[in-house]
Amino acid sequence: MPYSHHSHSGEFCNHATGGLEEIIQEAIRQGMEMLAMTEHMPRNYEADLYPGESESGWSIPEQATIFDNFYHKARELQSKYQVAEVELLVGMEIDWIRPDGSRDWIERLLSKYPLDFFVGSVHHVHGIPIDYDQEHYDRAARRSLEQRASEESVFMAEQLLFEDYFDDQYDMLRALKPPVVGHFDLIRLLSKSKDASWEVHPRVWNKIERNLQYIRSYDGALELNSAGLRKGMQEPYPKLEICQYFNKLGGKFVLSDDSHGIAHVGHSYEGVLSHARLAHIEHLTVFLHSQHTDGQDQRFPNTVTKSVTVNGVAASRFWRGKTV
Repeated sequence: MPYSHHSHSGEFCNHATGGLEEIIQEAIRQGMEMLAMTEHMPRNYEADLYPGESESGWSIPEQATIFDNFYHKARELQSKYQVAEVELLVGMEIDWIRPDGSRDWIERLLSKYPLDFFVGSVHHVHGIPIDYDQEHYDRAARRSLEQRASEESVFMAEQLLFEDYFDDQYDMLRALKPPVVGHFDLIRLLSKSKDASWEVHPRVWNKIERNLQYIRSYDGALELNSAGLRKGMQEPYPKLEICQYFNKLGGKFVLSDDSHGIAHVGHSYEGVLSHARLAHIEHLTVFLHSQHTDGQDQRFPNTVTKSVTVNGVAASRFWRGKTV
């Protein structure tokens, strides 16, 4: 059984490995019942390129072509595989980078490509990537400090960056209402206190609660993302106290591996399932493709959701030989 609502392939993502069809075949081999193909959206500003992207064939014009190729190939693979072997969804992971330009660009992409759904993510603060490497993360923290008029201590820079991240996320949530919110607390990946409780930062925690309440208000789903465990953190995204709070709100959760290659498919799902149980999450939501136009989100009429129990997911043949 289980499912992944978030995946990438080296064929269409510069920092991933493996072909898209190879990723699908690995998901089938492991017994997954649903895999969402969610390559990163093409960016539209040269300033948003990561180091070395232009030199390696990932310039702004080339990104547009790459994503277009991804969309059409993903639809072909969806037709090839989903009926007999695995349910496939064609989606996109959006990158909210700047309030003055991201919304219009993303809405243009959503109008051009009739997707099954999309994952809403924030990978930048002040236009600087915060999950790329330590140098860029620290630069974003310094920018958060520099933009304050008050005499904030340099030791407050990271907390200020946390606040700015969740404010940017709130802007993204209000502008786009993403069906799935990706790696909600990604900002902790390169933090000096990546495994500390968010509740030690009361100002940050207030913003987290605000964002979770807004996600719940439009019936969005929070992603339980195993990449945090794969990258050496003690917990998946998001941390336990966030899951507990959202669960008490009656919020929905989906399961994702955020795979960037064959070796990542289904990676660390045992830890995610244990995490869900610690948060007293009893049900997970699954997005599915439908030939009928009865989807709950008018933007994605051919997408429906169903609820499955955590215990039911744990009973799948996927877990043979694993401790859950």
